[in-house]
Amino acid sequence: NAINQDKIADVRQMLSRVPQVERRVQTLVRLAATLASKGDKKGALELLNEVKTLVDVARPGAAQVWGQVQLAQGYASLDPEQSFTIVQALILKTNELAEAATVLDGFDAHYLKDGEWITPGPNMLGNVINSLIMTLAVLARLDFDHALAAANQIERPELRLAADLEIARAALQGKTNMNVPIFGRRISME
Repeated sequence: NAINQDKIADVRQMLSRVPQVERRVQTLVRLAATLASKGDKKGALELLNEVKTLVDVARPGAAQVWGQVQLAQGYASLDPEQSFTIVQALILKTNELAEAATVLDGFDAHYLKDGEWITPGPNMLGNVINSLIMTLAVLARLDFDHALAAANQIERPELRLAADLEIARAALQGKTNMNVPIFGRRISME
């Protein structure tokens, strides 16, 4: 409620009592999206920079990777170069994780069907990969060549194809109606 009512100080005070880094990251990214939607780019960037610090020092694992995805989405319309930097690191990480998942397929979760990656995937890694692909599509509207070059670094062919298709869809839609969905809010990129 405090986020919706623009009570930034109240949100920050409440967040200081939240022990889970993931919750703080999620809330700050939502707050940044709210500020961005109201035209406060400077305030939104300050919050995202704070989130970046939280994510960088978080314990390695699924929560950290998901925080990086959220951060890349948050930066997409405000600082595309920062978003591309995060996406680049995420691609390297997801390549490693996808390779490991193929070895573990069927042991703890199902990642593949008939030897191909299940997209969007019924698990955390599938969600991360799908969100990464959607972030590339958003970035393609801003810098098509850079987004395509990043997508081409995805090692699994079916995932690279999914990214290429989303990038093509974004290019065909053009630069009009460029709204980024972040936690249910649509952030205009015009």
